[in-house]
Amino acid sequence: MFLLRTYFMLILALCCYSSELTGDMPCTGKKADIVFVLDSSASIWEDDFNKQLKFVEKLIENFDIGKHYVQIGVVTYNTNVYKQFDLKDYHNKESMKTAISNIRYNKGGTETDKAIQYVRDTMFLDVNGGRLGVAKIMIVITDGYSSNTHSTAMEASMAHSQGITMFSIGVGSGVKTIELKAMASKPSEKYVFKVSDYSALDSIRNSLTETACDDFPSEPPHKPKPDLPLIQNDCSGKPADVYFVLDSSSSIWLPDFKKQLSFVKDIVDQFDIGPNKTRVAVVTFSDGIHPVIPLDGFHDKKGLLEKIGTIPYLTGGTKTGSTLEYIRTRGLSPQTARPEVAHVVIVMTDGQSMNMKKTEQEASALQKQGVYMFAIGIGHNVDTAELAMIASDPNEAFMFQVDDYSALTSIKDIIAVKTCKVETVTDVLRDSAATYHCKNDKPSDIMFVLDSHGIGTKRTFETLSVIHDLALQLKNSKTDRKTDTHIGILMENCHNRMDTPLSRLEDPSTLLSKLDAQIGESLGSLVRKMRIHSFTPGNGGRPNAKKTAVLFMDADIHNSVSLQMEIKRTASANTEMIIVTVGNVHSNSPIESMSRDPKVKGYLNFTDYAELLLNYTRLLELIC
Repeated sequence: MFLLRTYFMLILALCCYSSELTGDMPCTGKKADIVFVLDSSASIWEDDFNKQLKFVEKLIENFDIGKHYVQIGVVTYNTNVYKQFDLKDYHNKESMKTAISNIRYNKGGTETDKAIQYVRDTMFLDVNGGRLGVAKIMIVITDGYSSNTHSTAMEASMAHSQGITMFSIGVGSGVKTIELKAMASKPSEKYVFKVSDYSALDSIRNSLTETACDDFPSEPPHKPKPDLPLIQNDCSGKPADVYFVLDSSSSIWLPDFKKQLSFVKDIVDQFDIGPNKTRVAVVTFSDGIHPVIPLDGFHDKKGLLEKIGTIPYLTGGTKTGSTLEYIRTRGLSPQTARPEVAHVVIVMTDGQSMNMKKTEQEASALQKQGVYMFAIGIGHNVDTAELAMIASDPNEAFMFQVDDYSALTSIKDIIAVKTCKVETVTDVLRDSAATYHCKNDKPSDIMFVLDSHGIGTKRTFETLSVIHDLALQLKNSKTDRKTDTHIGILMENCHNRMDTPLSRLEDPSTLLSKLDAQIGESLGSLVRKMRIHSFTPGNGGRPNAKKTAVLFMDADIHNSVSLQMEIKRTASANTEMIIVTVGNVHSNSPIESMSRDPKVKGYLNFTDYAELLLNYTRLLELIC
């Protein structure tokens, strides 16, 4: 009996150990295409790089690897991107682990944006093993921050719009939390992981696997059929003037041009067409501009769809900018478009425009008129930066990219719904994207002010990261020394008067009120210091320069009498005042009254720092 019981306990222990070893993960029989993006920059030691490889080897033990299950691809990056192996290359764990262990360490910079772009453009293609109907997952591991934070956020945003789920793993204290959040899918709490060092990576292996497996379909999903009743319900009776701008240049082949027309017909078929409902116009572009269908051309859907199907194919250059100018000055002019309805322009292209500057200027002008701009890039020759310039803010909602013309069908429903849900144009036009170029005819002196004590160390670091990227854009936008930009930063690091001796014990409510008052007073004194000293010649101020102050504040500030007074005084001293808050602003917050002050040039509120990083062109536009 004793031996039998001992044998039973041994079997039980072995079972428990086996369960712990495998992690008991819910990935059995599931499918996914996963690409690991591994940091190989100079900031990581070779021993730590090898620990990163070991982590990936252990992680794949939790998946069913195979051609019909989970496929794995790996790229490494520094200044360049190195494809180690494709999704199609290894379909058993042992050969895959051997390939991972053979990856070599290379030093260099941290061009994370290039790595993300490479993965989304290349790694999930069918020729490299990518499959339709399975989860596409990208897992980025880094121990530093990228050379271009904004570009990294933009590339991640494009990956999100392509249906790629992104995990970001930060290792050590040198990572930017704001960048990790900008890269990862939402919610950040689910898709962002941080560990203290590379030895600690194993501590997140099971939780990362569980989260990833949650995004795997249990079985290959069939190609979804459009939920036409739902879409048509969104579009029913919707008044809008919609312009389709179609690429008919030499870079597109006739069969692909016809696929483009089919895509437009599929979207239009979901609209409620009529003279008092949705009106649709189509213009094609190449060397010239070819208005094919005017807004008042068809008031019935049947005739409109037939006409779209007969649009002729042209060849030539890519005059995107001139086409947008035509739409702005004629197609959506007050004489042609209805002022009380939504104005939408959907631009489709598979290349780069001949005059990017003109494209940028015309897209910006349309946005300032209240036009909602969708940009759809097709293939791998499009310029992501140009798509971002054309698209309205936020780019995540208005910018799309697909691998080829056949893949347009995958986004037709979401384009239709988004078009139907845009707001009607009113006298108050929507915020437009910044052009990145300050067009002042005189120099600019810009002071960034933040209360580092009030917002804390973590938020101070994130704010400084945003200021860094803003400064790069502002400095790059000036080429003439007569109109150049000088930038300064003013921070508060300590508040000695907040000390309260033990002998002066007060009730909690009184103490909290004192703390709130002290924080508001301190921030007010910081603005006062900036007003009196920062723009003086002794501190680099120039008498002929335009003066701008950008104040970063915590959204939870309560007592602000001195702050409000100093903001008024600063604005009255020929200084443009801009206020930026991050977080939820309460309805009774003094920030509400400060933001409405006519002397304040502008006020912006962002949900979190990731949103600020992704949409800081709104702040650039205010500054410019």
